[in-house]
Amino acid sequence: MNLNVFKLVITSATAILLLGAGAAHTSSEKPASTEDVSFWDETVESLTRSPWIYEGTNVFGELARVQPSERVRALERTPYPTELENFTFLASNDEEQNIADWLHQTHTDSFLIFHDGKLVAEKYFNGMRADTPHRIHSITKTVLGMAAGQAVEAGKLDPEKLMTEYLPALDGPAFKNTTVRHLLDMTAAIDWTDGSSGYIADAGALFCAFGQDHSDQIENCDTEAGVKQYMISLADRESVIVDGEAFDYRSVLSALLGMVVEAASGESYLNVLAELWENIGAQDPAYSELGPKGIVQTSGGLFTSSRDLLRFGIMMLENGEVGDTQAIPSDWIADTILANDEVIAAYERSAYAEVFEGFHYRNQVWVKNRENGVFYGIGVYGQLLYVNQTANVVMVKLSSQPDVQNTSMYLDSMAAMDGIAETLSK
Repeated sequence: MNLNVFKLVITSATAILLLGAGAAHTSSEKPASTEDVSFWDETVESLTRSPWIYEGTNVFGELARVQPSERVRALERTPYPTELENFTFLASNDEEQNIADWLHQTHTDSFLIFHDGKLVAEKYFNGMRADTPHRIHSITKTVLGMAAGQAVEAGKLDPEKLMTEYLPALDGPAFKNTTVRHLLDMTAAIDWTDGSSGYIADAGALFCAFGQDHSDQIENCDTEAGVKQYMISLADRESVIVDGEAFDYRSVLSALLGMVVEAASGESYLNVLAELWENIGAQDPAYSELGPKGIVQTSGGLFTSSRDLLRFGIMMLENGEVGDTQAIPSDWIADTILANDEVIAAYERSAYAEVFEGFHYRNQVWVKNRENGVFYGIGVYGQLLYVNQTANVVMVKLSSQPDVQNTSMYLDSMAAMDGIAETLSK
């Protein structure tokens, strides 16, 4: 196989590096102006530039470049749907918002709508263009979850096997009963705290292991030991719950899953990613962050163009098919959407069930509606991939929200996307 991957070393003293779980970025900049937004196939010029754009000089660390596909999937375009011209939804502040207001209020960098096989809307702000690589933060996890499905279909990865069968160096109390499935669904028992507010506690230590800590603790980081040694150090922790008992979102589990997929495949995860990008028909290069010793940052380090993220979503919409290629097994996507009673019960025991009601989490995907096949990839600072199989809709919304997590903005975006899909499907 042509691996289509090579490494780049890119440094900048002013860069801000984050895992998808979220290092803190603050900004007083306001989102781009919403003037002249009646045309939905254009780029809005702005002096403001998204901090998540990759331009070759604004990323600190080592990157791997993944080549675009040799079989690019064409995106047929059609005029903007007239039924959306008067679309409004009720925002969390109890005010009616139209699409332009919503995109403005949620600091949008790009917004794309795909419906019934055609690209019906495409809008760019804040320095973005159709081919601009943008950090997708924890949507990286959703890509990983589908890549794991590739390995399962190939017979290389068994979700029911213990994680330590693939990573024997991590044998210890923390992982003694943890299966690959527990990593996929974030129901592993290890006591580890995700830190979406910045470089704190366990999250800070993971940043250090990836060589990405830009806090005042950088001098204490043991980057020489690297990610694998950090994971080994976790194995001696005691667990406070039983594996599979409850969902708890932790980026370290995605980092471990990436290592498992790599070990099971017998090749770099970059090769797995390159095969997936080839199969979805990607038009532009993607870039993946690497930690010390070449460990791929699978929890939040992927940069891709908005159109290629849309192509990834279309592949999931169509149950893994891209033309005559089955990029991801259809039963893997069906399992993601339908899950089972244990997965749903584990999610309902979590604090997340109070915010995202009726969801479940399966194979690194946030599933909102099993019956209609509605699911998300979600990343900090407002990154969203939306798929609605019943409405035959995919949407991409990349953003530069000033807060790591803004629940109101997420809920507003979900309400807007559901409303747009419902309107288009009438």
